[in-house]
Amino acid sequence: MKKAGLNHYRLHQTHAYIDTLNRISYLYFKENPDSSWFYADKAYKLAINDQYLYGQAKAKLNFSGNYYYKNNYDKAFIELYDAYKIATKTSDQALIAICLNDIGLAYVQQKNYPIALKHFYRALELSTKIKDYNTQMLNEFNLGFCYAILFGKYKKQAYFNNSFKHYQLAQAIAKNINNQTYFFTCYNRLGDLFILKQDYKKGIKYFETVLYNQKEVSDWELGATYTSMAKANIGLKKFDNAIKFAELGFSIAKKNKDQINIEKSLSLLAKAYQEKGNFKKAYEILDQKAHYATLASDEEAKKRVNELLIIQKNLENQYLTKEITAQEKNIHLNRLLIIISISFLSLVSILLAIVYLKSKQQSKLNRLLADNNIDILQQKDLIAQQNIELQNNDDYKNKLILVIGHDLRSPFATTLQATRFFKEGDFSKEELNLFIDDFQEKILSSLEMLNDLITWTKSNKSTRANRIPYKLSSVTDLVIKELAQTSLLKQISLNHYHSTINDIVLIDEKQVMVILRNLITNAIKFTKPKGNIEIFYSAETATNNIFLHIKDNGIGMDQKKAAKLFAVFGDEMSSRGTAGESGSGIGLSLVSDFARLNDIKIQMKTQENGGTEFILGFTLV
Repeated sequence: MKKAGLNHYRLHQTHAYIDTLNRISYLYFKENPDSSWFYADKAYKLAINDQYLYGQAKAKLNFSGNYYYKNNYDKAFIELYDAYKIATKTSDQALIAICLNDIGLAYVQQKNYPIALKHFYRALELSTKIKDYNTQMLNEFNLGFCYAILFGKYKKQAYFNNSFKHYQLAQAIAKNINNQTYFFTCYNRLGDLFILKQDYKKGIKYFETVLYNQKEVSDWELGATYTSMAKANIGLKKFDNAIKFAELGFSIAKKNKDQINIEKSLSLLAKAYQEKGNFKKAYEILDQKAHYATLASDEEAKKRVNELLIIQKNLENQYLTKEITAQEKNIHLNRLLIIISISFLSLVSILLAIVYLKSKQQSKLNRLLADNNIDILQQKDLIAQQNIELQNNDDYKNKLILVIGHDLRSPFATTLQATRFFKEGDFSKEELNLFIDDFQEKILSSLEMLNDLITWTKSNKSTRANRIPYKLSSVTDLVIKELAQTSLLKQISLNHYHSTINDIVLIDEKQVMVILRNLITNAIKFTKPKGNIEIFYSAETATNNIFLHIKDNGIGMDQKKAAKLFAVFGDEMSSRGTAGESGSGIGLSLVSDFARLNDIKIQMKTQENGGTEFILGFTLV
């Protein structure tokens, strides 16, 4: 018995040590992600060795948080579900509720709000049952947050009412457990909710309550309050007040190194100056915002820098337009005198021409007769050439109509996949409405793509390319985002390694997106589940070229089929993918046509059962 007691004591001490490691890992999330991972990994290995399920689940939650702050949401999602599976093997209902709540937040990040709400409600049911008030408060708060997003997106009063209700319940729990932080955070979120409803005066009342009790709130939340006050005053067209609050919000966010509120406050400050007509000041502030965005390490921040540069150029153009208008007023009289002078000279010239033409009338008539005969022959040749071009256009447009179904498969496949959730259990009327809203959005998106393609087919632009400078990696990101769900469903790793060199090229964005969409879709189609697709860049300085590589480890093809890949159109080239996916056999023909229009050179390396690599050559701007 003494030995058993010692073992129990040792086990208890080990579990306490594992719990301490997990708490340290949690505290390091934001400030030192590498240390956070180190302590979580150590806790997880010890928990595995001691078969300590609670410690394993908490370590998995820390892994998820670490991935989340590094913006690797897919891996964070996997770790969350592992944590949930481990938690269900324990009798700790509070741990299960925390896992469900965090999974709900992950679905919010993926913009899958119906499933997010389902997990929040399940977590709330558990935390209410065991009277875990802290988790219950978080569940109510997250439900309010999710419904607020839905209200901002769909403007339905039911979503507003639900958000308002859950925020108030979270606030009531915070008051009962004396959690001042969440109590006043709820005031801020309620104010933001009324701003979404454009009831700016009501929103300001909530923010003023927070400001009156600012000693009870954190610096971060106070900065968020000032930023929201700026937004409300812009809505009320009180731009001087908006400037004051935006500057206060920026000051606090800068002190706290709060990147999100730095960008929000500077955006609102620029907008307030722009609305006042001070475009130069607005431009300077946006330039400052771009500087802060470049300090962030995540890809989303880099994308925001490009968006800011575009906004800055637009503001600069507005400012220059204003200056030009003022200058035009000063020279208006000079222009009028010039126009009168030119008109007089034109009239004299016309009179002289009439006199000259009168004297040469007979000889000109003879020349015109000969010229007309030549014109008639040229017109016949032109009509014949136009008939050929019209026939080519008709053939080309018919090809585009056939490819519509090919391009629309991905969004419809995503919608179809979502219906599997209906088989997992009963849904309330409210949850069913959320699914219908989600389906409606995807169908509208698909119809928009269909209308664009049909309109494009009807126009003469189908045989031309509207080429302007684009950042190649940004266009590639758009296509990868469209296909992310398709690759995820097949458990294929889709990796995009951004270019470290200049990648500005002269292209038609829509046509190049069709090229990339077809090539990446085919890579997914002919790669086995759990395979890899690598997208990366190389450069050739001597020829001023950049190359985009799309490389998979799929089934490849024999050289006989590869030799006629771009030359044959239709069913002859159609084949099924590794998961039985069907194809039309026309996508690569369109790739070839659009590559020619955009002056893109295509190379292909393939080996049967050895994968395929497409290499697209672009000329740098």
